[in-house]
Amino acid sequence: MDFAKQLMNLQQSADRARNQNNSNGSRSSNNNDRDRHRRDHPSRHGYNRNSNRRGDNNRYQPYNRRGRGGHNYQNRRNQGMSDAEEDYYLPKLVQAIPKYQPIPTKKKDKQRHVCILFLTIDDLPFEHIWKEFFKGNNSDLMVSVICHAKFPDKVQSDWLRKRLLVQKPKLSDMEFYKKRYQQGLQDGHEQDQDSHLLPPIRYRSRKPEWGSVEITRAMVDLLEESLQIGTSRQNIHIKDAKQEEEYKKQYSSWRYVVSDGMHKDEDIVVKDQRLPTVDRFIFASESCIPVTTLDELEKTLFKEESSDDKEKTAADTFSSAETKADENPYDGRYANKSWVNARNTPNNGYARQLQWDATHQAIPTEHIWKADQWIMLTRHDAWPIVSLIDDAVQTIQDSERNNRSHNDNRNNPTLQLGFWQCFRRVKASDEMYFPTVMSLLGILGKDKDKSSSGQDDDKNDEKSQSIVHRKRVTYCDWSMNAKNPAAFEMDRKNNFKELRDVVKAARKEGCIFARKFTISPNGPVQEDADYKKGEELITGEEWSTLIRKMKQL
Repeated sequence: MDFAKQLMNLQQSADRARNQNNSNGSRSSNNNDRDRHRRDHPSRHGYNRNSNRRGDNNRYQPYNRRGRGGHNYQNRRNQGMSDAEEDYYLPKLVQAIPKYQPIPTKKKDKQRHVCILFLTIDDLPFEHIWKEFFKGNNSDLMVSVICHAKFPDKVQSDWLRKRLLVQKPKLSDMEFYKKRYQQGLQDGHEQDQDSHLLPPIRYRSRKPEWGSVEITRAMVDLLEESLQIGTSRQNIHIKDAKQEEEYKKQYSSWRYVVSDGMHKDEDIVVKDQRLPTVDRFIFASESCIPVTTLDELEKTLFKEESSDDKEKTAADTFSSAETKADENPYDGRYANKSWVNARNTPNNGYARQLQWDATHQAIPTEHIWKADQWIMLTRHDAWPIVSLIDDAVQTIQDSERNNRSHNDNRNNPTLQLGFWQCFRRVKASDEMYFPTVMSLLGILGKDKDKSSSGQDDDKNDEKSQSIVHRKRVTYCDWSMNAKNPAAFEMDRKNNFKELRDVVKAARKEGCIFARKFTISPNGPVQEDADYKKGEELITGEEWSTLIRKMKQL
């Protein structure tokens, strides 16, 4: 084709395009369009070609998405707030935290309930010792166990797996599985398991790395789940009786209750009556073992005050953190209050640089505290800690809605996740979050004792002693290494001499648990393990005998 012919074809294409544009313009200008009455007509106000709803204003365009799943949502969620958002929202969140106001409640004649909250990687290595500990229940004390595992799919123990945190299914998903199950029966397909009535179990895990804020969030998840035991929030209405029965087996709070040795777990789980609410919440790690009996635990955490005790002042009753040699630390002197071994001054450069200085400036310095991760909380103290973020966010939203200075931010993820940003740069935030929050709430008072031990003089701090006990729940030895506590062995060398020394030191201090014990290289010990003579790991019966002997000293 020659050049002249190509040029002519280009000219004809340009003419056709020009005529087409003129034709569209004339059609849009006349008023005889029969489709103008339609709400989605292009000429009507608020029309969006990619939406069937009026006034959407490009809400669902890929470049303007909002909310979960929107544009760059995953990156924003991982990165958290920007510096500007932190400077704006975090001070408002801290200021909106409501002060702690204990509500006087009448004592009800109910069963006492303790919940042990475990943080593990997968299995519980000393599960056989804990089971032996639970068998020694000679009272009416109820004990529950809830576990957050970093890798829940790797948990091999059936006993621990049923006590893992799970994501409860939605009613819509349950309805779908029920219809599929019924359709299979109609088609003549036999159902091998009734669990087909429910979706597969989904475990909840933050999969935290060491020192990350996700460990703290896992602890809050455990606390929130245990607070719901025995409340109406656990109730769910399921029409199908068979499906309801399977739901109770898999998701009822009764699965957390541990056996006392007289009954099997299956006899405890399937019960219709409501559980008593939890009164005490104790955090423990996989390297912990108990150093008391269950009867001693009950007497230590619960004590009925006599008339003589009420006449004594707190300073006289708790005049020192150290226990005298002739006194029993498990006589109930530290009962009815939370145990938080806290301090509000850094004791070394690590704490100063990576914890105090790393906490966001929105939190005043006088409210920054550090404590052992393994604490014990009463129900009165646990509730405000769990509801703190929601209460603060609600206060901000109500204020902005009344002042009309900002838009309604009820679904703003920045507000919902904002408070965690105060600790995202903190190393081992699990040591900082709970005592700092308790100080912001007003549960912890100002520490006037500046000693390096971290123990306060209760005579100088009446506010602190009136709400919490500043003492350790779990014994550990930090004298050998400043970075990690000493690791103890549980072998049979010298008749468990190292274990006996640790238990003796822990009991002298009045601790409930002790750590950090080394894990058997063979993995978790099963309940029916065949212990042979000369085997290194201690058995549950041997541990129980050792504790009874220590109790008699």
